[in-house]
Amino acid sequence: MTRVWKLLTSVKLAAVLGGAILAAALVATLLKPAMAYAAVYRAKWFLVLLAAFGVNLVACAIHRARFLRWATLGSFVSHVGALTILAGAAVGAFWGKEGGIAGADLREGKPVDRFTSDDGKTTYPLPFQLRLEKFSLDLYPPRLWILQEGPGVAARMESFVVKKGTTLSTDRGEVTFTVEDVFENHQLQEEVVERSDENIGPGVLVKVNDSDGTPVFEGWLVAEEKKETVIQTPHREGHGDDHNHTFKVAYLGLDPDLSDTLWGPETPRLFVRLRDQKIVRSMPPRAGQVMGLSDGTVVAVNLATLDYSKRDKPDADLAPVNPAVQVAISGSQGDEERWVFGKYPEYGLNHAPLYKNVSVVYRFPEDPTPVLARIRTVLDGMEIRHALRGSGGTIVDLTPGQSVPVNRDGVSLTLERYSPHAALTRKEVDAGGGLLNPALRVHIRGAGRDESVTLKNGESFCVAPGEVNIAYGYQEGHEGDIRNFDSAVKVLEGEKVVAAQTVSVNHPLVHRGYRLYQNAYKPRTGNEWTPAFRVVKDPGLPLIYVGFAILSAGLLFASFGRPWLKGRSA
Repeated sequence: MTRVWKLLTSVKLAAVLGGAILAAALVATLLKPAMAYAAVYRAKWFLVLLAAFGVNLVACAIHRARFLRWATLGSFVSHVGALTILAGAAVGAFWGKEGGIAGADLREGKPVDRFTSDDGKTTYPLPFQLRLEKFSLDLYPPRLWILQEGPGVAARMESFVVKKGTTLSTDRGEVTFTVEDVFENHQLQEEVVERSDENIGPGVLVKVNDSDGTPVFEGWLVAEEKKETVIQTPHREGHGDDHNHTFKVAYLGLDPDLSDTLWGPETPRLFVRLRDQKIVRSMPPRAGQVMGLSDGTVVAVNLATLDYSKRDKPDADLAPVNPAVQVAISGSQGDEERWVFGKYPEYGLNHAPLYKNVSVVYRFPEDPTPVLARIRTVLDGMEIRHALRGSGGTIVDLTPGQSVPVNRDGVSLTLERYSPHAALTRKEVDAGGGLLNPALRVHIRGAGRDESVTLKNGESFCVAPGEVNIAYGYQEGHEGDIRNFDSAVKVLEGEKVVAAQTVSVNHPLVHRGYRLYQNAYKPRTGNEWTPAFRVVKDPGLPLIYVGFAILSAGLLFASFGRPWLKGRSA
């Protein structure tokens, strides 16, 4: 028993246990907070170390109390302070809570009353509601990076904070870079050009409104652009995760005959042409349809099927696996039957056609998306068909000023204006509003180049392969890209606002024993920073503060009070 007590009151044991705890804490500082919390501070082995150190301190304090006098008072008080700190740490470890608020739970204007543990398995309630009013982010400006390497040149990278008009050059001056423009929020601004004397149209100006009338898109769509515009509509509460909140719209300029083939037909269509003529005619792929050509040849549809391998079954029972049409061609050269395929236009079963001058193409729409609207206009006395292809809706005639619904959320599309001769011009502009989409336009001279390039954040450009590359943006390890971020929040209890504060990195919100620390992160997809809060509930923290006060008092007494008393007694 004497040996056990001697071991428990040993200063060497205290040094070993304290050193082990200190080493574990140093390792934890190298880990991410969530990992350090789970792997060290809440780990059983760490709690065993704390408990052993606590037992050692208690034994030492009891041992010192037996011989308590002025000479040993400072040491005794220091031991009591250390024990109090350990007690506070134990209370926090067993009864404390720690986690975070982030992502969809933390949106501006939306109150939140709970937070999630670091492992994501536990949700803790808050005794109040937290409402984010505004998240502000201040970034360091991105830099232009120049990487030089090549024969006889050691690899070297330099970075520069750039301004409009700045001129930089490589070490030997063979390439120079002149900054023509710097954009904080780079955007391509589209402007429509209408010229009645040039055949550059047609185009339409459309507007998309939310169900409450809020505009979510307004812009020109020009047929010759041949692209789809993706429109994001606001999230609707109550829909499942599989609900699509985007739709695509494209404007098509269609002539009465063949220009459907620019985009693919709106419906299945059979196109017939004599190869020595430019005239192309079309007809629906329905059995019994007949078309006469200018040389007297007749093309007739014998059979149309959605699946060539199951053509003996009715179309109502088939899916469009391999749509095909059998046509019969008759004329001065005799009779011929030919299969044409919608998904494989280059392939036919008749490899040696009798009518080599007759081209038959079956176009089956790869995208079964229905046409959202049709626009019919008259140009130079001839009717020209136009169409807006969307992701849903009915087929209607659309005139300027008319609206049609585009999805079940009540979003609508309105044709604002039609132009028979329209073209889009694009220019780079700085839309303002902060460092949202940084970009740089730089003029490069040298290495056989004399050109301007635009680099967005994170993009690079090879000036001379294997020798000079430039990149614009942030580089990890150089200042980082965040200068500061903070959140204006309000604390609500019931319907009443009980506190309002701007939470920043070094200024947490403290309310009802909870501490909320400002944080932020970048999602895996996207380039925008998202606010987050670190939430800590530590009921042992007051004990830790009291313990540090007692420990400090004991050390001060041992260092100054004891020598002073000793001097007076002498």
